[in-house]
Amino acid sequence: MTETIIMCAVLSIIVFCSQAILCLKAKQKTVKLIPGYIIVAVYAICIILWFIDLFGGSGGVAIWQIFAFIISIANTVAFVSDILAWIAFGKPKN
Repeated sequence: MTETIIMCAVLSIIVFCSQAILCLKAKQKTVKLIPGYIIVAVYAICIILWFIDLFGGSGGVAIWQIFAFIISIANTVAFVSDILAWIAFGKPKN
């Protein structure tokens, strides 16, 4: 459990720092949204994995749904740290 907490903390720090750098340095909004695009893409992959097991499962262990669940937990940690970086550094300039 300790390793999971450490890995989630490292992921959160990486996403927060990368989004903060993009918010401070990038001029175009499209570039600033790159971490958000990646997070949405990972959620889409999780949904695809879930549907693969739902409609194509053989009745055994739902391994693709388990993978989708684990990935979505890590992705939610990244999503929250991305939102926190937007709150901290994404203020519009007047």
